[in-house]
Amino acid sequence: MIKKAKHKQKLLEINDLELIMADINYLPLKTDSIDHIISVSAYNFITYGTHSLREKRKVVNNTAKYLNKLLREKGRIVIELYPESDDELDLFTSSFTKNGFEGYMIKNNPEQKSGQTFLLLKKKR
Repeated sequence: MIKKAKHKQKLLEINDLELIMADINYLPLKTDSIDHIISVSAYNFITYGTHSLREKRKVVNNTAKYLNKLLREKGRIVIELYPESDDELDLFTSSFTKNGFEGYMIKNNPEQKSGQTFLLLKKKR
Protein backbone atom coordinates (compact mmCIF):
# COMPACT_ATOMS: atom_id res chain seq x y z
CA MET A 1 0.00 0.00 0.00
CA ILE A 2 2.86 2.38 0.79
CA LYS A 3 4.42 1.65 -2.59
CA LYS A 4 1.13 2.35 -4.39
CA ALA A 5 0.58 5.55 -2.40
CA LYS A 6 4.10 6.79 -3.20
CA HIS A 7 3.47 6.16 -6.90
CA LYS A 8 0.22 8.15 -6.77
CA GLN A 9 1.94 10.86 -4.74
CA LYS A 10 4.49 11.28 -7.53
CA LEU A 11 1.87 11.23 -10.29
CA LEU A 12 -0.22 13.86 -8.54
CA GLU A 13 2.85 15.88 -7.52
CA ILE A 14 1.84 15.97 -3.85
CA ASN A 15 4.83 17.14 -1.84
CA ASP A 16 3.35 17.75 1.61
CA LEU A 17 2.39 14.16 2.41
CA GLU A 18 4.46 11.87 4.59
CA LEU A 19 3.76 8.14 4.41
CA ILE A 20 4.58 5.97 7.42
CA MET A 21 4.49 2.20 7.80
CA ALA A 22 4.02 1.29 11.46
CA ASP A 23 1.93 -0.67 13.93
CA ILE A 24 -1.29 1.26 14.64
CA ASN A 25 -0.53 1.09 18.39
CA TYR A 26 3.05 2.36 18.05
CA LEU A 27 2.96 5.19 15.54
CA PRO A 28 5.95 7.54 15.54
CA LEU A 29 3.72 10.55 16.23
CA LYS A 30 3.36 12.98 19.13
CA THR A 31 0.26 13.24 21.29
CA ASP A 32 -2.28 15.78 19.93
CA SER A 33 -0.38 16.00 16.65
CA ILE A 34 -2.79 14.99 13.87
CA ASP A 35 -6.20 16.07 12.61
CA HIS A 36 -7.38 13.02 10.65
CA ILE A 37 -6.89 9.25 10.61
CA ILE A 38 -8.02 7.07 7.72
CA SER A 39 -7.85 3.29 7.96
CA VAL A 40 -8.80 1.19 4.95
CA SER A 41 -9.32 -2.47 5.91
CA ALA A 42 -6.35 -2.52 8.31
CA TYR A 43 -8.45 -2.21 11.48
CA ASN A 44 -9.70 -5.78 11.12
CA PHE A 45 -6.21 -7.06 11.84
CA ILE A 46 -5.59 -5.36 15.18
CA THR A 47 -6.96 -8.38 17.05
CA TYR A 48 -4.94 -10.89 15.02
CA GLY A 49 -3.28 -13.37 17.35
CA THR A 50 -5.66 -12.79 20.27
CA HIS A 51 -7.40 -15.87 21.54
CA SER A 52 -10.09 -14.76 23.95
CA LEU A 53 -12.79 -12.13 23.95
CA ARG A 54 -11.06 -10.52 26.93
CA GLU A 55 -7.82 -10.15 24.94
CA LYS A 56 -9.71 -8.71 21.96
CA ARG A 57 -11.52 -6.19 24.16
CA LYS A 58 -8.23 -5.10 25.68
CA VAL A 59 -6.60 -4.61 22.26
CA VAL A 60 -9.48 -2.66 20.71
CA ASN A 61 -9.90 -0.47 23.80
CA ASN A 62 -6.19 0.28 24.00
CA THR A 63 -6.11 1.11 20.28
CA ALA A 64 -9.08 3.49 20.52
CA LYS A 65 -7.54 5.16 23.57
CA TYR A 66 -4.21 5.55 21.78
CA LEU A 67 -5.79 7.01 18.64
CA ASN A 68 -7.70 9.48 20.80
CA LYS A 69 -4.41 10.68 22.30
CA LEU A 70 -2.88 11.20 18.85
CA LEU A 71 -5.75 13.33 17.56
CA ARG A 72 -5.99 17.04 18.13
CA GLU A 73 -9.19 18.57 19.49
CA LYS A 74 -12.02 17.96 16.99
CA GLY A 75 -9.90 15.27 15.28
CA ARG A 76 -11.68 12.79 13.04
CA ILE A 77 -11.31 9.15 12.06
CA VAL A 78 -12.68 7.23 9.09
CA ILE A 79 -12.38 3.48 9.43
CA GLU A 80 -13.37 0.92 6.84
CA LEU A 81 -13.69 -2.54 8.31
CA TYR A 82 -15.28 -5.90 7.59
CA PRO A 83 -16.75 -7.27 10.83
CA GLU A 84 -17.63 -10.94 10.76
CA SER A 85 -20.70 -10.51 12.98
CA ASP A 86 -22.79 -8.01 14.91
CA ASP A 87 -20.84 -8.99 18.04
CA GLU A 88 -17.53 -8.13 16.42
CA LEU A 89 -18.92 -4.84 15.09
CA ASP A 90 -20.20 -4.00 18.58
CA LEU A 91 -16.76 -4.80 20.00
CA PHE A 92 -15.16 -2.22 17.69
CA THR A 93 -17.83 0.48 17.97
CA SER A 94 -18.11 0.25 21.76
CA SER A 95 -14.32 0.61 22.08
CA PHE A 96 -14.58 4.02 20.42
CA THR A 97 -17.58 5.24 22.40
CA LYS A 98 -15.90 4.17 25.67
CA ASN A 99 -12.72 6.03 24.73
CA GLY A 100 -13.92 9.49 23.80
CA PHE A 101 -15.39 9.24 20.31
CA GLU A 102 -18.80 9.82 18.81
CA GLY A 103 -20.05 9.39 15.29
CA TYR A 104 -21.84 7.30 12.72
CA MET A 105 -21.76 3.91 11.10
CA ILE A 106 -22.53 3.39 7.43
CA LYS A 107 -23.39 0.10 5.71
CA ASN A 108 -24.65 -0.44 2.16
CA ASN A 109 -27.41 -2.61 3.54
CA PRO A 110 -28.57 -1.85 7.12
CA GLU A 111 -29.75 -5.46 7.44
CA GLN A 112 -26.29 -6.93 6.77
CA LYS A 113 -24.68 -8.81 9.64
CA SER A 114 -21.15 -8.61 8.31
CA GLY A 115 -19.26 -7.07 5.43
CA GLN A 116 -18.01 -3.63 4.51
CA THR A 117 -18.75 -1.06 7.20
CA PHE A 118 -17.56 2.51 7.68
CA LEU A 119 -17.15 4.26 11.02
CA LEU A 120 -17.10 8.06 10.78
CA LEU A 121 -15.94 9.31 14.16
CA LYS A 122 -14.85 12.49 15.84
CA LYS A 123 -13.08 13.11 19.10
CA LYS A 124 -15.41 14.36 21.82
CA ARG A 125 -14.51 17.67 23.37
